Amino acid sequence: MNILWALGALILQTTSLVVFDFSEAEQVEVWTIVDDGVMGGISQGNWYQEANYAVFEGNVSLENNGGFSSVRIGFRAADLSDYDGIELQVRGDGQQYAFGLRDMNSRYDYRFSFEAPVSEDGEWYTIYIPFDETTATFFGQEYPSAPAFDASLARGMNIVISDGQEGEFRLEIASIGLYAETEDEEI
Repeated sequence: MNILWALGALILQTTSLVVFDFSEAEQVEVWTIVDDGVMGGISQGNWYQEANYAVFEGNVSLENNGGFSSVRIGFRAADLSDYDGIELQVRGDGQQYAFGLRDMNSRYDYRFSFEAPVSEDGEWYTIYIPFDETTATFFGQEYPSAPAFDASLARGMNIVISDGQEGEFRLEIASIGLYAETEDEEI
């Protein structure tokens, strides 16, 4: 699939590969919720399939030093280096989320924050997450001196809501894919 979008006076063309298609129940079922209960918090997240997409929803509480909910998947080392980043198809609630990646070389979670667009008419939005724009974090703290994410040794992905946001949340995800820039043309 080719996707075009305008960036100033340039058209950026990409090629995409869907990795998780959440219209398939078995692709939803392999992900796991991890909440702040692992540290004494009381936040609760849910992850399930609705219609042809996955839903990540719940409640984030700051009580008991809590404050996050996440959904994640681990996998054998995969070489994603032929691609430039992650492509998410989402609808949301206007809150801030982070998409995280893990690699075999480090203990860091490489995050990219994004606002989940609210859809008035059921439209899906594409969020592009360039590998080279992720930030190394460990237990939510940024580590700017950490090595960059190694896309040739990817071993996990996650979506998290945190950063002092408290209350209900809902993020709908149709798919997670990989994208590669294929051509830049002046318009």
